[in-house]
Amino acid sequence: MRANVQHLMRIADKPVRTILGLMSGTSIDGLDIALCAFHGTGSASAPRLLRFKSVPYTAEQVAYMRPFAVEERVRVEDLAIANAWIARLHASLVMETLVEWGVEPGEVDILASHGQTIRHAPRRIHGRPDLPDATLQIGDGDHLAALTGILTVSDFRQKHVALGGEGAPLAGYGDDLLYRSATEARILLNIGGIGNITWLPVERTDAILTFDTGPGNTLIDAFTRRSFGRKWDEQGAIAATGTIDEPWLDALMRDPYFAAQPPKTTGPEYFHLDKALATVPAGLADADILATLTAFTAASIAHAIRAFTAAGDDAVLYASGGGVHNATLMRELATRLAPIRVERFETLGLDPDAKEALLFAALANELIAGDVLNLGKVSFP
Repeated sequence: MRANVQHLMRIADKPVRTILGLMSGTSIDGLDIALCAFHGTGSASAPRLLRFKSVPYTAEQVAYMRPFAVEERVRVEDLAIANAWIARLHASLVMETLVEWGVEPGEVDILASHGQTIRHAPRRIHGRPDLPDATLQIGDGDHLAALTGILTVSDFRQKHVALGGEGAPLAGYGDDLLYRSATEARILLNIGGIGNITWLPVERTDAILTFDTGPGNTLIDAFTRRSFGRKWDEQGAIAATGTIDEPWLDALMRDPYFAAQPPKTTGPEYFHLDKALATVPAGLADADILATLTAFTAASIAHAIRAFTAAGDDAVLYASGGGVHNATLMRELATRLAPIRVERFETLGLDPDAKEALLFAALANELIAGDVLNLGKVSFP
C-alpha cells in the first residue's frame, strides 16, 4: 500500500503527466483514445494532445453492446459479463493503439476511462421521487488496470451522482479549466448521442452553467439505421433531400424536458425513436422524417441557448462531437442561432472528435494532482 501511495505522489509531483483519455459515447460507434500531456493543474492547466485515434467498433461488437443500452430488461448475469467484456475490449484497443504509436504502457502515467453508459436514470427520467438519481457505465476499471498495467481512473459519473449531481454533463469542468476566454463569450457544444452545452461568459460566475440540451445524434442515427440500413446519415445527405415538417417539429419541441430549468440531464432512454415517431404525421416520407429529426436536434440546441443562457449575438459557439460531421445539422443550427457565430472546435486548436476523451483526461489530472472544482452544488472530482 505504501508503495502505491508513493507512486501516486510521484505522478502528482511530476512537472508533466502523460494521460490516456478514453471515451465511448451513447452512439456506441467506437472508442476515442487521446494521449495527452498535462502541464500544471486547475486554471494553470496546459494540456497538449499528443496523439488521437478513434477506433470504430465492428458490427458484431456493436450488436453485443447496444442491447444493454436500449433494452428495458437484461439478465444480471449478462450485465456482469458485459462489464468485464467491454473492459477487455477497451484494453485490447488501447494496447494495439499504443503499439501503433510506438508508446510503451510504462510511459503513460494515468489511464482515464469513461466506460460505456448503458443507463442514465436521474429522477426526472425514472420518475420515482423516493429513489435516488442514478447512472451506470460499464467497462470495469480494475480489468483495464490489470490488462494494460497503467494506473486507471474511472467511474467519473458515479462520483458526480454520489455528491448530489445527476452524472452529466461533466464537460463543464474541463471546459471551464481549459477553454474560458477573458475576451469572448463562448458556448461549448458537444453533439454526441445527446447534446450538451457549457456557457462560459467573459465574467466568471460562481457556478458553471452546463446541461444537456436534448437529442444529439441519437434519433438521427436510430432512424437512419432503421429506415435506410446505414450506421448514420453521412454528412446529412439523406436529410438534405427531405423537407422539415414544421407542425411535427413544433409538437416534438413541446416535450416538457425543454421547459425544465438547468442544471438538467437526459439520455437516449428518454429521447428514443419510438417515442418520437409516436407523433409522426401519417404518410410522411422517410427523408422528410429524417429532415425533421435533424431539425429537432438543431432546434433543441438553439432553444437551450436562447432560453437558459445570457448569450448575446456576439457570443461564439464552438462545436465538437460526431454531430459536427453532419453538414445538414450544422447548417440548420447556424440558421437557427444567427447571428451567433457557429464554429467547429478546430478553431480553438483541437480535433472536435478528441475533445471528450481529452476532457476526461483533464478530470483524471485534477483527481491525481489538482484541487476541488466547483460546479454549482457539486464539488468535483
